[in-house]
Amino acid sequence: MECKCKFHFHKSCDRIFSTNPNGSFGSKKRYLCPFCRNKKNEKILEDFIKELLELDINGFFYKPVDTTRFPNYLKVVKEPICFEDIINRNKDQFYLMDISKLFHDIILIADNAMNFNKPHDF
Repeated sequence: MECKCKFHFHKSCDRIFSTNPNGSFGSKKRYLCPFCRNKKNEKILEDFIKELLELDINGFFYKPVDTTRFPNYLKVVKEPICFEDIINRNKDQFYLMDISKLFHDIILIADNAMNFNKPHDF
């Protein structure tokens, strides 16, 4: 199979054929090699993450929590994460094989904030 990037792959070497054995991609779809599929999916995730960042209008969740300002943070939060970590993980293609890891990390940001902040802090 030839991709638009001109790489060639054997059907048996590309895992997409295990779910699509006859190799048909529809009349308007062209075959994308694993490298091009990853780039396309990474861009989709990048755009999704950017939309989430727009919801963080004060930027509270972009950078790691400053533990000099909040010294007990790591005593309360066992698995710290921020959007900067998520962006870097996406660049490293950490989420491409398992999208549930992205959703786990997004929920973890909210859980960490709720666990650390007392109800009257909101």
